[in-house]
Amino acid sequence: MHSFSGPSFTKSQGGLGRTGVSDEGYMGLLCGAVAVSGFELGTVYKVDSLAYAEDTLGLTASYDANNHLLLHHHIERFFEYAPNGTLFIMGVSRSVTFENMCDLANDYLKKLLRSDVHGRKLKCVGILRNAIVGYGHAYDNGVDADVQAAALKADLLCKDLFDDKIYVDNIVFETRLEPGEPIADAASWRDIGTEYCSALVAQDPVIAALDSAYAGYAEVGSFLGMVAVRKVSECVGSVAIENKPSAWLGVESYPLTRISREWWLTASLTNGTAYSALSNAQKTALDSKGYIYAGVYEGYDGVYFSDSHTAASVTSDYAYIEDNRVWNKAARIARAALLPNMKGNVEVDATTGNLLSTWVTYLKNKGEKALSVMALANELSGNPVLTIPVEQDVLAQNGITMSIQYVRNGILRTLTGTIGAVKKIS
Repeated sequence: MHSFSGPSFTKSQGGLGRTGVSDEGYMGLLCGAVAVSGFELGTVYKVDSLAYAEDTLGLTASYDANNHLLLHHHIERFFEYAPNGTLFIMGVSRSVTFENMCDLANDYLKKLLRSDVHGRKLKCVGILRNAIVGYGHAYDNGVDADVQAAALKADLLCKDLFDDKIYVDNIVFETRLEPGEPIADAASWRDIGTEYCSALVAQDPVIAALDSAYAGYAEVGSFLGMVAVRKVSECVGSVAIENKPSAWLGVESYPLTRISREWWLTASLTNGTAYSALSNAQKTALDSKGYIYAGVYEGYDGVYFSDSHTAASVTSDYAYIEDNRVWNKAARIARAALLPNMKGNVEVDATTGNLLSTWVTYLKNKGEKALSVMALANELSGNPVLTIPVEQDVLAQNGITMSIQYVRNGILRTLTGTIGAVKKIS
């Protein structure tokens, strides 16, 4: 600087909180399929628009009709609800069972989740069987036995990935309910005991009626789209969403229904039972057993998903998909923020060997600042708190321990009150 430089300033960075392209909308689709020119089985494809799926991969409406399966359909639904989402698709032989798709020993779900195509950043995966016409589904207590077995395999796989610091938000299965079997007698999905898996039993009856092969299908594409468009703290069953696509700005709700396209004008279960035919007891049973279905609020337009159940106990901290999404995002952020300090020098108190308080403050501030973006995005209630006890012998332990605590946003699953006449308003 020379004598006449005057005051000097530099540009700060990051104050506006702008971010690059988010991977929050990264969803996966693992499905039985048929290879065509441009689309090979066993290969992971990144699909960022319906046009790409049609023009590049050859996954058109005719592809579905000619092969008596639903793949283009699910892609189309996904991008309708999450136009800014990204779908990573992997097709497998239609003879591969759900259980085999999820087995840690096989390169199906494991390959999709570990793929370098998305940098191991998939958040949720939907799994479809798309079995050949005439395939007989076996049921256990009124629910597809293959799906129940697959959930246990998926749980082991997700735990294995967790050990490798790959955090999976959710695996949602196309789940068939046995036609004619009472819902009250159906197996409880929550008894499976895994926070990673969800059972979707919702279908658009118009699609189910198009082909006998579609009779027991579930709307996985719609479900993935509705997850992708939401923030991690939002329930997939919410009537409105916080960040609507541009075409829906100014509209109070965000339903599955698209009247002009005749989508989701009504809803049914995968056993063919119309939502309108369900009794209150049957709806309560579906909810208490942890199945995700679709229906309507009396007197309010549109079809919506019921909730975001996982296969964990309702008393679990991870009984709902958003519970997992919030924890996983916090873990990813904290890990990325603190990773540069790994294998680095840490000063200790020369008299005690304990961690210096200045290092506690440094690491605490670094972690909390990184995690504060979730509070700013209203994905948490208030800022998370990172705690590091000073009384730690770093030299003996070769490391330190810490805790991170946050307060989840509540989900308004019930709203009760009274309405009545009074003599005057006090």
